[in-house]
Amino acid sequence: MHFYYIMPYTKEYFEKNKEIIYQRNRESYFKNKEKYNNKRRENYKNKGSRYEQIVKKTWKVANIITFDDTFEKFNNLKNCELCNVEFCAVGGKTVKNKKVLDHCHFSNYARFIICHSCNIKNRKKDNLKMKLHLELYRYFNLK
Repeated sequence: MHFYYIMPYTKEYFEKNKEIIYQRNRESYFKNKEKYNNKRRENYKNKGSRYEQIVKKTWKVANIITFDDTFEKFNNLKNCELCNVEFCAVGGKTVKNKKVLDHCHFSNYARFIICHSCNIKNRKKDNLKMKLHLELYRYFNLK
């Protein structure tokens, strides 16, 4: 019986055999594609998973003020709150009906869980509000 110890790739070995390594990894992925995708779907579904940590960190970096139940609501909602279109499945590539947390750009409070296209429409309204507030500020304060 033989035991093999797999050494991590050194930089030199990786540079010499880059194409072979990529090809081997690619073949491994396509052989086990369904297993990889099932694991990813499970990570998305599990509460307290890595997915939850990533989403909450993204909201925190963007300074979005959320409530305690925001993530649970975000995770369980199936349709857009504004246009009622069904969100795409996990791993879907359509951007149009991707799930997004909408927030006010003045107060940074979370408003709705909506699809990407509704978020774009709201962004245009927010930009108009910001321009209006800026003009009012200039008019009254910069005389």
